[in-house]
Amino acid sequence: MDNDLCEYPPNYPNNTLDCDGNCINDADGDGVCDEDEVPGCTNASATNYNPAATDDDGSCIIPGCTDADAENYNADATQDDGTCQFLITGTQGCTYGDATNYDAEADLDDGSCEFDCSGGGNCAYDTDGNGLIGSADLLVFLSIYGQPCAD
Repeated sequence: MDNDLCEYPPNYPNNTLDCDGNCINDADGDGVCDEDEVPGCTNASATNYNPAATDDDGSCIIPGCTDADAENYNADATQDDGTCQFLITGTQGCTYGDATNYDAEADLDDGSCEFDCSGGGNCAYDTDGNGLIGSADLLVFLSIYGQPCAD
């Protein structure tokens, strides 16, 4: 059929449709003429879903866990939202032998180690002698880390 012979009503988009009203240019076969496509996110689960979009442009943002090793991995997620959960195997507890609450059964340190810092500042790693192991002690340690020891 020769579309140049079609008779269209006034203001009819005869450059995009054939005589039967079908798209002349429809590369993706979705029934929307290429000239009329609206790019955007077409996934209703995305935070930036655009209901007017007719052509998915890959811009969808779906928050979730993007770490494949996590228990709650979401294969559809495009943006990690910090909710990943990991199965912890083993026994948690204090694994530092000099701690007062050392747990010989523990194989995963859970950060619960406690140290006896009473009695004159004879506490392991209490570099400022205040009876506590804190951030000030860590800063002193980091400032001398890697330096050679004096004989």
